[in-house]
Amino acid sequence: MERVEKEISPEEFWKEFIAPLKPCLIGAWLTESWKARKFWVKNDQINVDYLIEKYGNCKVPVTNCSKNFDCSSMVFVDYLRYLKKRESNDILYCKDWHLAMED
Repeated sequence: MERVEKEISPEEFWKEFIAPLKPCLIGAWLTESWKARKFWVKNDQINVDYLIEKYGNCKVPVTNCSKNFDCSSMVFVDYLRYLKKRESNDILYCKDWHLAMED
């Protein structure tokens, strides 16, 4: 699969990949300015402390992939605790959370 390692224009990307439905991997250049790259990662690990501090009390939509894809909501810190402990047989997926509206 082709990698797009250097910035290209939207027009060029459309012509080379979207129009011909050609898959590609996009290099880090696209996300270098994203806050997530700066704050969400520390020492190459997810910075859970930052996420809890910043978004821990946000209500997030969660889909239970092991039970008919039932959708409910939970507080984000509880979802992070679920991910860390993995004590449940349920497979929970934080889905369609519009984080940009929280920031």
